[in-house]
Amino acid sequence: MNALDFKHAYRVELLSLGDNIGLLSGVQSPTGLDTTDIPVGSVFFQTDGTVWRRISDDASGWMKLSTMPFFFFLLADSTVVFIPWSAPGKISLVLADSTSGTLMVEI
Repeated sequence: MNALDFKHAYRVELLSLGDNIGLLSGVQSPTGLDTTDIPVGSVFFQTDGTVWRRISDDASGWMKLSTMPFFFFLLADSTVVFIPWSAPGKISLVLADSTSGTLMVEI
C-alpha cells in the first residue's frame, strides 16, 4: 500500500480559480489579514476548522460559514462545495451560491 507523503505536496499561499475567487488558508482569521486584493466570493480555511467566505471588499468583509470539521470539493465549473459533518451519517451541504441540503450516509 502506498502512503501519501505530505512533504511532497505542492505549497502555495493562495489558489486563484479563473481570477474569479481564491482559496486561502491560515492560522488566524482573515479579518486580521490584509485581504485587499482577494475577490468577493473567495474562501478562507482557518486551521482550527473555521471556514470564511469573502462577502465584501472592506477589511471586515468576511462571513464565518462553519466552525465544524469540514471537507470541500471543487467542481469542474469552479463551484466550491463545503461538506461540514453535522452528525454521524448526516452531511449538510452548502454550495457557493448559499443553497443547502442534507445528505444521509449509511456508516
